Amino acid sequence: MKRLAICGEIYSANVGDRAIHDSLHYLLKRLDPSIEIIPIDLSGRISSSGATERVGLNQRVALLAALPIFYPALMMLNIASQQVKRLRGQRSQWRQRLETADLLVVGGGQLLMDDALNFPLKISSLIHVAQSLNLPFSFSACGVGSNHTWLGRRLLCDALVGAQSISLRDHLSQNRLKMLCPGLASQVTMDPAIWAGDVYPFAPAGRNTGCIGLGVINRNEANLHLPREQRFSKHAWDQLWIDLVGELAANNRQVELFTTGSPVDDLFAQALFAHAQGRGWAQVSLATRPVNPQQLLTSLRDYSVVVAARLHAAILANAIGISTIGLSWDTKVQTYYSESDRPELCFDLNQLSIQQVSQAVLETRGQPFPREKLEELKQRALTNAHLILG
Repeated sequence: MKRLAICGEIYSANVGDRAIHDSLHYLLKRLDPSIEIIPIDLSGRISSSGATERVGLNQRVALLAALPIFYPALMMLNIASQQVKRLRGQRSQWRQRLETADLLVVGGGQLLMDDALNFPLKISSLIHVAQSLNLPFSFSACGVGSNHTWLGRRLLCDALVGAQSISLRDHLSQNRLKMLCPGLASQVTMDPAIWAGDVYPFAPAGRNTGCIGLGVINRNEANLHLPREQRFSKHAWDQLWIDLVGELAANNRQVELFTTGSPVDDLFAQALFAHAQGRGWAQVSLATRPVNPQQLLTSLRDYSVVVAARLHAAILANAIGISTIGLSWDTKVQTYYSESDRPELCFDLNQLSIQQVSQAVLETRGQPFPREKLEELKQRALTNAHLILG
C-alpha cells in the first residue's frame, strides 16, 4: 500500500482550498484505491474547526499588505512567525506525518506566490523536512504569483528544483515559473476542484429557483493584487457593488449574495445585504457563510447563473454544470476563463460596465456550463493525477 501526503491550505476558511484537497484525494484514490492519503495543512492547522466565523488577527495583519508602507514589516513578521512555529515543533509534527509517507504532493492553489514571504517560508520549511527524510515530492496544480522578492524567489526555486514533477494550473503560471526559475520543467493541468461534482455527489439537487448568485470579495483582498494606481477606495468599492446588486435585481429578479467562506468576505456581504435591505430590495437575500465545500455547492446548485469574483466560486459552479460570469481582480480569474474558452464572460472590476455584466447574465442565465468543456477540463486534471503516481 502506498501512502501519499497531500499538503496545501486544506483547513483554511476559504472552502475552495478544501475542495482542491478533497478532489485531488478523490482522483488519486480513483486511480489506485489502495492508496492511503495523509493530509497536511501548510499553515499548521489540524482541522477545519480553526476556520472560525471571526476575522482573526492573522487575517487582519495579512490585509495590511495592500498598503506598501507595511510590506517590509509584514515580511519580518512572517519570518518571525516561522521561527516561532519551529520552536513550537511544527517541523517535528511534519516529520512525524511524513516519516511513513512514500510521496509528498504539494498543491494546489496559489501556493507559489510571495505574500510577504509567507508561502516561500512555509514551503521551504516543509521541503527541508521532506529532503531530510529522502522523501520524493511533487508540486501539483499550483498557481504562480507575480512580483516575488529576491528571498522569496530564492526559497521557492530551491524548493522546486528537487521536485520529481511540477504541474501548474494554467499557462499564465507556467510562463511566470519560467521567469521565476528558468530551466525548470513543468506541465499545465487544471485545478482538481473541477471534479467537485463527482467528489460531493450527495449535495442536494437544486430547487430551480432562477436566482442569480452573486459571489463577493472584500476590498482589501482585491487591492492586494491590483497596481497601486488602480486600487479602490472604500467609497468607490462599496458603490460599485451596490450598483451591481441594483442592476442585477432590477425587474424584481432574485439575487443572493454569497461567499466562499472567508470571514472578511462575509463581513462585506453582510454590509452589502444591509444596504440592499435599506433600499427596500426585498428580492436580495444573503446565503449563510459556508464552512465546507458541500455547503457552498448546496447554494450554487440553486442558482440559474453565478456572477463571482472568487476563482473557486466559478470552478465549483462549473463543476456542477452551472454557468458563471467572472469579476476579475487578479489575472488568475481572467486566466481561468481563457483556459475554459470563455474570455468574453469575464469582466475587469476596474473597468466594469454594469450594463455589460447584466446583459451577459440575461444571455447566460439558465444555460448550463458546456458538458464537453467540463469533460475536457476534468480530463486534464485526471491526467495530472496519473503524472503524480508515475
